[in-house]
Amino acid sequence: MKHIVIAEDEPKVRDFFARATRRLAPDALVTAVGSGAEALAIARTGACDLVITDHRMPGMTGLDLLRALRRELPDLPVVIISADAAAEQLALLAGANAFFHKPVTLGQFREIVGYASKG
Repeated sequence: MKHIVIAEDEPKVRDFFARATRRLAPDALVTAVGSGAEALAIARTGACDLVITDHRMPGMTGLDLLRALRRELPDLPVVIISADAAAEQLALLAGANAFFHKPVTLGQFREIVGYASKG
């Protein structure tokens, strides 16, 4: 069973991402958390196939999370989603598998969830 972790600090957006992921990957375990630190802790357990993260979060940003994951788990797929277009180049240079601009469509989310099979 694939395990997909979603890090998003805005509860309504986090709930939407979780629902969309469960709809598109009904056999996956989906864990939605409110911070990068929580996502990192779960990823460190080794039972994670994809991290989907917002960029702008208090404390550990999505870019901070990405950098930590690249140091510790370089092969783990990480997708960053953000309304901050300026973050795209930084995310891709830091090793994000993909970057999507908010708002994300269901079709784009289908592509994002597909990264769980690429790890």
